[in-house]
Amino acid sequence: MKKFYVLGVFCFTLCEYVAVFSQTNVLTQHNDVGRTGWNNTETVLNVSNVNKNSFGLLFSRQLDDQMYAQPLIANVNISGSNRNVLFAATVNNTVYAYDADNAAVTNPYWTINLTETGMRTPNHTDVGGNCGVV
Repeated sequence: MKKFYVLGVFCFTLCEYVAVFSQTNVLTQHNDVGRTGWNNTETVLNVSNVNKNSFGLLFSRQLDDQMYAQPLIANVNISGSNRNVLFAATVNNTVYAYDADNAAVTNPYWTINLTETGMRTPNHTDVGGNCGVV
């Protein structure tokens, strides 16, 4: 009986270790510096829980312009509580920090426009005809 108890504790500890350390922070586009799109340590997402009926857009947020930059979701301590925060940057030089989990929190935690006084952000007409833009 004691052997089974020790074996059970070992298996439980091993499973907890794997569950805690098997996830990978994805802090760059397509999961790695090679931009391959492959997360070789993914253990939760699979074809049974990622499908057109149960996976997709949960909610959206208002931004001041188009967003071409890769959005970033990171776990951040805000006022003593860890939160998943969505960082979004627009072509208008504005960066937003939104709650990534709670659809009811519609206002950003903070927002900042990084355009200096007297300056303006570039737009598509600045590129000119060489790029096929009229």
